Amino acid sequence: MARSESSLKTDIEPIPENLFRAPIDYLYAEHFRQQVVCNVLDDIAEDPTRSDAAHQAARVLSYLEHELPQHIADEEKDFLPLLRERCAPADRADRVLRLLSEEHDRDQDLSAVLVSGLRSLVAGKAPPRPEAFVRSATAFAELQRRHLAWEDELILPLARERLTADDLQAIGRRMAARRGADYPE
Repeated sequence: MARSESSLKTDIEPIPENLFRAPIDYLYAEHFRQQVVCNVLDDIAEDPTRSDAAHQAARVLSYLEHELPQHIADEEKDFLPLLRERCAPADRADRVLRLLSEEHDRDQDLSAVLVSGLRSLVAGKAPPRPEAFVRSATAFAELQRRHLAWEDELILPLARERLTADDLQAIGRRMAARRGADYPE
C-alpha cells in the first residue's frame, strides 16, 4: 500500500545502524527525522483537539525524551568539540558553533512546557496551558528548523572537509555505544 504524501512528511523512520560508519550521513538522516518531528508538532499545534493528537503526541514525546537527548549528546560531546579543534581560523565557524550549543540549551528550556502538554495529549486531555503549549510547540519547531539549516548547510559540509577518517570512526563508535548498538565492522 502506497503512503500518502502527508504520511511521508510525518513518518519518523529509524536510522539504519550501518550509518554509524558514516556519522555525518547519520547526522543528516537524524536531521531529516527532526524535520519530521517539526512537521508533526506543527500539525498538533494547529489543532490539539484533532482525532490523532494522542497518537501523534506520543510519537513526538518519545522522540523528545529518548532520541533527541542522544542526538544532542552526539553533537555536544563528540562532534562539535572535535570540529572546533579541527577548524582553521579562516573557517570562521566559532560563532555558529557557539550559537548551536546555546540553542541546544534553549531546546531544553522550551521542551518543559512542550513535554507537559504532550503528556496531557497522550493521556487524552487538553494541555494544562493550551496557549503556552501551542506557542512552545511552534517556537520549538522554528528553532529546530533554523538550527538544522545551519548544521546542514554550514557545519556538516565543513565537517566533511575537516574531520579525518579516524575522527569519523571514533565518533561513529561512540554514537553506536550511546545507543547500545554494535558498531558495524
